[in-house]
Amino acid sequence: MMIHSIAVLLTILLGIRIASEIVVRLFIRRRFVWPKNVGNGASWAVVTGAGSGMGFEWARQLALKGYSLLMIGLVEEELAQAKVMIAREVKLQTTHDITIQTMTVDFNAVTEDEKMYERIEATLDLPRREVFVLVNNAGTNAGLPDDFLSGDYVKRNRTLINVNIVPMTRLTEMVLPSMVKRNRGLIINMASGSCFMPVSLLTAYAATKVSSAKFLF
Repeated sequence: MMIHSIAVLLTILLGIRIASEIVVRLFIRRRFVWPKNVGNGASWAVVTGAGSGMGFEWARQLALKGYSLLMIGLVEEELAQAKVMIAREVKLQTTHDITIQTMTVDFNAVTEDEKMYERIEATLDLPRREVFVLVNNAGTNAGLPDDFLSGDYVKRNRTLINVNIVPMTRLTEMVLPSMVKRNRGLIINMASGSCFMPVSLLTAYAATKVSSAKFLF
């Protein structure tokens, strides 16, 4: 009987959670509309983790829409190859005149933390450049599920925080004031299914992805 009651309660709570998300999405969040005057490369998109995977695809799709790109990634060779591939596709499929820049950054380089973010901000050149889209895609995982105190857990947890939370926060701090001033812009934070459910032996990782999902909510 107790198990049945707990199951009913959990079902009700899940239903409330889903219903609240639907209400927020439909009635509270302002609907984003892609601007129609993009195409001359004057508006910029910044994508972290852009050398491969989902970050590459975000950069590719935004370039095809006519945004100039600042692609930030960890591996210089990947970024160079991604830049060539995207530039070629834009030239073949569109008439957009865009600029593509790449920047190699190790978000886990704690000793260079402030200089690294100062370098990113200088490259953004926000007084002269309109950053319309920021995609916070860079991230890392915790490896295989394991006990919190297993292995070098301090180093593992610091890496999760340095890569999954800090860049998202710092880059948002950089671009959001100018977006608010212009009353336009889009920030996309890549999260994970683990932020919506309990994940055994991946507590720290799940917590960092919750931060992505709830940021600016």
